[in-house]
Amino acid sequence: MASAFAMFSAAMAFTVLATSLRLSRSSLWLLDAMQPSAYGIFLLHYMFIIWLQYVVYDPAWPAGVKAAIVFAGTLGGSWLLTVLLRRIPFVARMI
Repeated sequence: MASAFAMFSAAMAFTVLATSLRLSRSSLWLLDAMQPSAYGIFLLHYMFIIWLQYVVYDPAWPAGVKAAIVFAGTLGGSWLLTVLLRRIPFVARMI
């Protein structure tokens, strides 16, 4: 049993590396468009996550709907705020 786990772990390590190399050659337009703002999105996303989770807490919606709203709102909000903040010269040098 332990050898099967070791073989599975090694196979998954190589699978992750192979998949990463394969995807690095392809161009995904949304990720390419997001790349200049990635650091700003990383810095700002937390406030959107907290706020949106609070907003969708009470409604009796399915968990998948709530997750989709929080994901889309967080990505869109933090991306938009990053783009707007990057128009300020002083801030643009940092993010």
